[in-house]
Amino acid sequence: MIERCTFNGRVYAFVIRRDIEVETAKFFTPEDYPLQVGIQQHKRGYTEPTHYHKRVERVVNAVHQVVHLVEGRIEFEFFENDGTKVGDTIVCAGDTILLTQHGHKMTILEDIKTITVKQGPYLGETDDKVEIMEKAQ
Repeated sequence: MIERCTFNGRVYAFVIRRDIEVETAKFFTPEDYPLQVGIQQHKRGYTEPTHYHKRVERVVNAVHQVVHLVEGRIEFEFFENDGTKVGDTIVCAGDTILLTQHGHKMTILEDIKTITVKQGPYLGETDDKVEIMEKAQ
């Protein structure tokens, strides 16, 4: 199953639950997203044709982050840039979440092991992140 974490008309995250089933390949992110995330599911004996991906100059102005949870549980909370919390979700072992450029916070509910992917190059802590002061609820 795919869950869209949408608040105030904006997508904050896509959660790909571990029990999802697809035929061949299915991408869930819009084509204009800076990261394309999907699932491939093929039967034994399938061979993808030999290929490479063209080197194309692209302008990336939004950093998205993918977290695949190998072990554990994480709560993700979502925030407007002014610190207003708009929602949350919990991901469990086997789930994958794509975080868009909107505010988010991660709280570890059980010890975790993840595979995490985001665009590079890394510009350093001061140029990579903007901390948000949470508003009291």
